[in-house]
Amino acid sequence: MSNKAYSSTQKSYYLPGDPSRTPLTHEEFCDIMRPFWKQRKQLQRAGECNAPARHVCMCDCADCPYRRCGNTIPMETLESIGEEVADSYCMEDDVANRIFEQQIYRCLPQMDTIDRIIIRCMVLHERDVTERQLAALISKAIGQKYSHQAVHKRIPAAAKRLADLMNYPY
Repeated sequence: MSNKAYSSTQKSYYLPGDPSRTPLTHEEFCDIMRPFWKQRKQLQRAGECNAPARHVCMCDCADCPYRRCGNTIPMETLESIGEEVADSYCMEDDVANRIFEQQIYRCLPQMDTIDRIIIRCMVLHERDVTERQLAALISKAIGQKYSHQAVHKRIPAAAKRLADLMNYPY
């Protein structure tokens, strides 16, 4: 038995859809394909891609048969048939909300502790906080018992105080 040194044959890799079929090393292939693999995995995690592992994905989702999010219709087509395209995001509303929140945050230090807690919970965080939960938060902050009936009476007063500080008519 002779020990023959086998020449290490390197496997050639080719880019999918490349008509010239240029041979690539494993490292070159991985460097080129990594962004495509990353985007494909993001689409799969978002539930928009259902391509099997054997499918070579180049992330051209417009014509992909494995796309899950349904067929898209160009906006020009919708406009040509008279459909109005609704935009769910309104930048003006977002900017107005941010300015409003900044004004509220500037006014909070001028308010007392109870009003600050009410404004933070009811206006800024928009949590579905009940008056009883709000009373518990206030009781914890001020160190004495505070009832939900008192919170119910205090909410309009806190809103009026905030409006006065922000120079808004109430």
